[in-house]
Amino acid sequence: MTFKAVIFDVDGTLVDSLTSYQTAFNRGAAGFGLPPVGVRELTECLTLGMKLEEVILMMYPGHDDEFVQACRQEVLQAFLSLSTDIDVLIPDVVHVLGELKARGIRMGVATGRSTPASRLQETFRRLGIDHFFEAVVTSAELARKPAPDSIIECAHQLGVDARECLVVGDAVADILAARAAGATPVVVTTGVSDEDKLASHEPAKIYHRLSDIIELFE
Repeated sequence: MTFKAVIFDVDGTLVDSLTSYQTAFNRGAAGFGLPPVGVRELTECLTLGMKLEEVILMMYPGHDDEFVQACRQEVLQAFLSLSTDIDVLIPDVVHVLGELKARGIRMGVATGRSTPASRLQETFRRLGIDHFFEAVVTSAELARKPAPDSIIECAHQLGVDARECLVVGDAVADILAARAAGATPVVVTTGVSDEDKLASHEPAKIYHRLSDIIELFE
């Protein structure tokens, strides 16, 4: 199939941000006297595309909704103060984006981050990749993956049918969202997910490096 556009996930796909996620989560939780969460536990939640509220309840069961919302706000504030400085690009990102742009492929982002698109674009500007994307959609605006909403909206902003899009992510939630939107999902193992778990959800391809997706456009 010939793809007219590529829609990228962000965390674990374009950006290595697990360290900042863990730091922010534990910093927010510490404000309520809660113990820190290990990277393994957090990774298991992220790969399933769980909402932050769901992660908090899983890590600290038995709390009411008022507590969960207050903790969520603390974690988000901590993440906002960290992510601009800590986010770093996954290897080969600039090369891949440049290759796709040279081939006339339109590109967008659909992410589970709860930050506004404008804030994420600031991060992209700092990282030197903002000019590659014609659309940036976050879960601040639409339902979080595995819901297909962000994929569908991103395709709409790119001016293409979702069925003509390749979706590149690193988690089970990316596969499920892409498939529900009618797009073609491929995954990279540069993020939080176990390769066997990814394979069990049957993406079109599993790649160990982001640069490997270029073969689909040759």
